Amino acid sequence: MLYGIETRLAAAVVLLPLFCFTYLVAQEPSAENFSIDTTQKRVSGLISLSHEASGAETDSSAFSDLSSVEPDDAIGFNNLGVNLAKIRRYDEAIKVLQRAIEIDPRFRSAYINLCNVYDMADRPEEALEALRKAVELSPFSPAERGKECELLLLVERNQESVNCYTNLGKTAPLDATSQVNLGVGFMRLEKWSEADRFMEPVEPQMQYNPRYFNALGMIRYHTKHYKAAVEAFKQAVELDPERKDARFNLALAQLAIQNKPGALSQYRFLSESDPELAQELYRIIYRDKLVFVDSK
Repeated sequence: MLYGIETRLAAAVVLLPLFCFTYLVAQEPSAENFSIDTTQKRVSGLISLSHEASGAETDSSAFSDLSSVEPDDAIGFNNLGVNLAKIRRYDEAIKVLQRAIEIDPRFRSAYINLCNVYDMADRPEEALEALRKAVELSPFSPAERGKECELLLLVERNQESVNCYTNLGKTAPLDATSQVNLGVGFMRLEKWSEADRFMEPVEPQMQYNPRYFNALGMIRYHTKHYKAAVEAFKQAVELDPERKDARFNLALAQLAIQNKPGALSQYRFLSESDPELAQELYRIIYRDKLVFVDSK
């Protein structure tokens, strides 16, 4: 059983033979993504879905707490929500952004901000809902469409995410993050060749990402390129020697190329760091020699 793709590159799930996936998303939501929305007056520090700030930044300290905001000031509540998000007080940020929307239901930027704060708070379903309310007011920008594709992946609507990224790629070349996410979508659908088509080309941009190489190894393993899978898993382990999932996967790939000593070296490492996982690997390595008796 291979070890799988991760939620925002965080938690692992055992795969093979069942192959159920969590997420490999190359980009973390960040409170540092801020920009000015030039369609609103005196709006400071709007959270942007883009990596780059647009417009000139203004001093967002103008709104530091609820007492500084007039009861009917939608922009003030929006700015306060942004400031709270910057210091990771997400629940409070959500409440004041919701208040901004109550005051002005057509305040599109507040919906975008609310989407991003929900995302930072690891609430992707609600982030997707907020984002789609924004599009009811005006069409998505390419960055917003990309965010929708990513959120669909996070809530495991995999085919919809694949369709979303595929359509986005028809309008402009996909960036590395989007290509990785599209590849993950195809992996979840067990379309390994399609996943390979999008994951392999971004390797130069992912040279320091062990999670990427773990996923790439899985693709190569499933497309029966076992030696290449070994190389990918080795890269993951070299980048992060403590990654137990990558070591487990490396052992299985070593077995696929008849390198039992290589698999045993990973077993010895796991026997100290994760005895339970090591026992699972031991059973796989010696499955042709072990006899299991079911208790009745």
